[in-house]
Amino acid sequence: MAYSLYAFKCKYGHSGATQAELVAGTLRKFNITAQSLGYYIGDNATSNDTCLEELSKILEAESGAEYPHKRRRIRCIGHIINLALQAFLLARSKEALRAALEATADEPGSTMLEEFSQQLHELDPAEIVAHSDTTTHQKQRQEERQEQPTRKPTHARGKRATTTHQQASNVDERFAGWQGIPALAKLHALAVYIRSSALHNDQWYDAVGKQLGIDTITRWSSWYRVITVALKKKPQIIQFTAELDNDLEGNTLSSRDWEMLERTLEFLQPFYEATLEAEGAMASISQSLELLDLLLGHCEKWKAHYSQPRNRDDRIIHSIDMCCFILDKYYTMTEDVPVHAAALLLDPSKRKSYIEECWPE
Repeated sequence: MAYSLYAFKCKYGHSGATQAELVAGTLRKFNITAQSLGYYIGDNATSNDTCLEELSKILEAESGAEYPHKRRRIRCIGHIINLALQAFLLARSKEALRAALEATADEPGSTMLEEFSQQLHELDPAEIVAHSDTTTHQKQRQEERQEQPTRKPTHARGKRATTTHQQASNVDERFAGWQGIPALAKLHALAVYIRSSALHNDQWYDAVGKQLGIDTITRWSSWYRVITVALKKKPQIIQFTAELDNDLEGNTLSSRDWEMLERTLEFLQPFYEATLEAEGAMASISQSLELLDLLLGHCEKWKAHYSQPRNRDDRIIHSIDMCCFILDKYYTMTEDVPVHAAALLLDPSKRKSYIEECWPE
């Protein structure tokens, strides 16, 4: 198999139509027609949908052959994972997620991730409710599709919409993303304190011996790294914060906070590993649904744990629901692209047995 890397100079904007013209020019250069054109893998920006739609029109006009662009649109699994974890860390409600997705849909690539995170961070309840009022019909149609999927993995993905902690339009300030989880809020405050002056940073490094870093709203993996460092240096951090308790203004991590950080890292670990799997040179299309199945099953397991009376934590349940909402949304979209199922059938490690096990209906 041969790989080629092309860098397009996209002048005068990055609209889907502009991208389509650039792609069409390259296809002509290599005499690639609609009949021999394969699949398109890209992030979830709607400009990619527009690009394929426009490209299909160009190819049909030139050769008379139709390019089934909707069935050839493969969504980047890494991008889906990133959106899902942003939802876990930042989203107040499903409606906030819808508003953020709609507001950033036309942004390309990494810009979409940045804008999506920013939108979730900045949306206030009034904006979310207003968006809810204007998209009620769309929401109903989307939820009907999600609650009655064609295929259902063994973790009963389709039932989640009826058992979430709060309704989509019910905005509760207690669930304002990581800020509503004391352990994460305190760790963030510590990171801010360390970076607030060179003196604080030097004192920290002398005591702990490793930079903590800081979380950012555009990359969930920054939280993963900060929590990892914190847990590895727990004894040193406990000593450091004990000496500066007054300066930290009540943001010293308690034993319960440390337990929550351990659980949060344990929850994030499979997402981190899935991201590495999806980025590897041996990554294949047959992995996409398997990874989504594993992550959704992981979420169901954790939600069940925190739903038990002795472990009840509404904040964590809410965050998991927000994560699952994104995973479900894009999982359902794969039903429009038959190559996902075909790839599973052709993968020697999966074949028909995987489909029968995970999609019994």
